[in-house]
Amino acid sequence: MEKIDSKKQIKRSKTPDNRNITVINYEKLSEYIKLNTKSFQYLENKNFALAKIYFAKSMEISKEIDQIKYIESLINYSLSLYYNNEILSSYDSLKKAKDLSFSLYKSTEEINQIYFIYLRILCNMCLISLNLNKVSESKQLFNKAISLIKDSKITDIIIQISMLRELIYIFYRIDSLSNFQEINEKNIMNIYANKNKELYNNINSNINLDDKAMYYLYKSLRNNDLNYWLK
Repeated sequence: MEKIDSKKQIKRSKTPDNRNITVINYEKLSEYIKLNTKSFQYLENKNFALAKIYFAKSMEISKEIDQIKYIESLINYSLSLYYNNEILSSYDSLKKAKDLSFSLYKSTEEINQIYFIYLRILCNMCLISLNLNKVSESKQLFNKAISLIKDSKITDIIIQISMLRELIYIFYRIDSLSNFQEINEKNIMNIYANKNKELYNNINSNINLDDKAMYYLYKSLRNNDLNYWLK
């Protein structure tokens, strides 16, 4: 069994069929995790200046681990920049992450992780574009996020549902669906009681919901059926 040299950032060895295997430097990975943990603690405590410093440190370490970790670090760093009111710099960090993740998204066969990362980038860029009053660009980014969820390469409906959940969380930052359930519980029960209609195509006009679009999201996630929302 080959010994892993922890002094090297990543070591590649050959398998019998000449495929490359990436050996991760776990010492660097451990350091990266510790820095990230501190960063999020500072963020949670609203010490945004220190969060930015520690996310920058973890970003430098991530370069010595792998490209996925580096992309994740760019996203986290952009978050700390945003909270420090460095909006343009936050956007630039996300743009760099987007360019790197797009190439992986197009080339990798291990799609699940990079799809979620790419989705987070698109959604966060969408929100920052709105903040910068770039409405047209924001719409384009949102449409890309939706197209990503509908990508034909994703054959697992559970992955699509999870990506939809992620999108909702990023845009609302609260458990909006639970709130929606509480506010509209009586009306939702009336809808479910009506067995004779395809309600996701046409909600009965005499049933009032605070937000019909949110109802479709709610029903999609409740029933693990993406079609309610996509249609």
